[in-house]
Amino acid sequence: MPSRWWSRLGSLALATLALLPRPAAASSRATRAALCAAVAARPGASARIAVVSAFPAEVAPLIARITGAVAVDVDGRTFYTGEIAGVRVVLGITGIGMVNAATTAESLLAHFDDINAFVFSGVAGSRPPRRIADVTVPTRWLEVSSGEIFDSDRVLLGLARRVRKRVTLERCGNVPPPDGAILCLPDQPGIFVGGLGESEDPYGGVAYPCIPGAGELLGCEFPAPAMQAEGAGSGAATTQGPVAEDEESAAVARVATEHGIPFVAFRAVSDGPADPLGLPGFPAQFLYYYRIAADNAAASTTAMLDRLATLGTQRSWCPASP
Repeated sequence: MPSRWWSRLGSLALATLALLPRPAAASSRATRAALCAAVAARPGASARIAVVSAFPAEVAPLIARITGAVAVDVDGRTFYTGEIAGVRVVLGITGIGMVNAATTAESLLAHFDDINAFVFSGVAGSRPPRRIADVTVPTRWLEVSSGEIFDSDRVLLGLARRVRKRVTLERCGNVPPPDGAILCLPDQPGIFVGGLGESEDPYGGVAYPCIPGAGELLGCEFPAPAMQAEGAGSGAATTQGPVAEDEESAAVARVATEHGIPFVAFRAVSDGPADPLGLPGFPAQFLYYYRIAADNAAASTTAMLDRLATLGTQRSWCPASP
């Protein structure tokens, strides 16, 4: 069968899936209360937002932003509690792939009884009209293996929309070694809220192992915060097809949905259209652009947390009793 027919069938399948019943969502008021409980400036703040990435290079820009960091061991993996932009967080890596992402999300919920939301910050593939280094914030996530779709939280999406014109994303960045040069993209990246994200498991239901000492892509470790640890764009997307393609987000979205916890993902494009070098797709593009993409995802995530912290001091936005 010609490839164009597969493309049309794929579009029809996605449209059909989009009409399936969705899990019941928490009310906006209840979600705001849960998020407000993580704002450090609020009296009695007692909750946290779990901010996670798949591999060390994705989380590194967030590690640089955390304050008051305390190292915590969760099932043999190091996480940091602290604050980012005035919001109490637990920060760390899930590992690559759907199995690792789901297992880590469940481990975090078992270890911490005060996680009120999940935010994923990382990189992804995309399609036109999105460009390399743009940040996508899908409203729904398709888990390819099951065909199930999970909603991003509408309050977190609203916060993402509030900041999309307030943050200037990086257009230039360091190409990873061995090149190491500064590369500037021709267009200014933006934040785009909307569309369907898609997560696939290319590892056949097996947890993809990290490799100790293997660096910022395949390694298990990530940079320690500067403070010594202690203790144990513009408008909505109009892309045809998925606006983000990754291997983790839908798994975390599933866990969050099953536990009734808000979820959103900021995925910056590391491989896709508008490559000034004309590289042949993944993995060549990914290996050139993952750092600038990770930086932009982290900047967008931080801007959303900062907006939450600002709104968290306003009685008109936060319910009186979190």
